[in-house]
Amino acid sequence: MTRKQAPEATPAYLERSGLRYLERFAASSEKVKQLLMRKVKQSAEAHGTDLQEGARTVERLVQRFTELGLIRDRDLAVARAERLHQKGASRRMISAKLGALGLEQTHIEAALGEVDAHAEGDSELEAAWALARRKRLGPYRDEGKRKDFRMKDLGAMARGGFSYGVAHRVIDADAIPER
Repeated sequence: MTRKQAPEATPAYLERSGLRYLERFAASSEKVKQLLMRKVKQSAEAHGTDLQEGARTVERLVQRFTELGLIRDRDLAVARAERLHQKGASRRMISAKLGALGLEQTHIEAALGEVDAHAEGDSELEAAWALARRKRLGPYRDEGKRKDFRMKDLGAMARGGFSYGVAHRVIDADAIPER
């Protein structure tokens, strides 16, 4: 079976591809750049198109999509950070996941600030409790098994990006806090 040849990466084709992607997914400017540059590279290999010209076109398109409000890195960062926090992700984990999306550090810091602003208390402790609840760690575990699984539970919290102090407070808590 032969592989279909990549289409030529014309400005119109790249624009359609970018718009089609943004219709389906909320994406960072970096993610859209990567997607479109992959198409430019495939076109260069298949048709001999100019990589530099393709890169300039991609930059213009991403800038235009941003100006039109189709790409909103800050809003994406805040929404993802809030969702990750609710699922029990630590600040370190949130920062790493947002960084992997290609978001700038200023957007990541703003998103973490929003998480802190919406928290009722210590946002890191709230997230640790959410993780413990979701994974049934510490006080959420059957009372007879808590001592046997204490180190495993602390390890799960550490892998989640929480400090020993926060993990210890949650795993060794006598009671589950009221929500």
